[in-house]
Amino acid sequence: MTTAQFSTVTFASALSAHEELVSPTLALGLVTGVSLLPIALQPNEWFNLLWCGEEPTVEDSQTLGPAFEAALGYQQWLLANPTDDWFSLIDELSVSEYAMGLAMALNWGQTAWSDVGLEDGSDNDNLIGALMLVAVTLAWPNEQRPEGVNLPTAASAESQFKTAIHAVRLISTEYREQQDKQQAAH
Repeated sequence: MTTAQFSTVTFASALSAHEELVSPTLALGLVTGVSLLPIALQPNEWFNLLWCGEEPTVEDSQTLGPAFEAALGYQQWLLANPTDDWFSLIDELSVSEYAMGLAMALNWGQTAWSDVGLEDGSDNDNLIGALMLVAVTLAWPNEQRPEGVNLPTAASAESQFKTAIHAVRLISTEYREQQDKQQAAH
């Protein structure tokens, strides 16, 4: 399973090396979501994103390094490749688990958008919210939803998924470029 010099097999191997890291498919969704944010994560934030166990031990560090390197490598691949390459990779995955990771990262990163000046209720804010809704819908199959949960159908969400990702990537790229210009001016 490779797409344009990115190997999901290698990634899965690195993430599966330790049982207290999130699953590889969930991690791919998390890293994609982080890549759609207008910020860069600090090392401790990467750890918090991917680790789902108790406090790590010294022995754990031997398997954690390759997992974090794999996550950073995947993010670099995402940022360097067109969105269509992302979709080729996504098509190979369990969409519900991937979408869960994406929704988790977008939810976790909501304050990052406020920090860069995104206005609540703006068109860009609404597009990010739409991607989150689509991701949550895909992560939560119709038959598993409790009564009264008002989400679109999975088919409707699936038809909007790639368009929503592409739109949010354009927004995030614009904000990242603005931040780079501001940092260069200081």
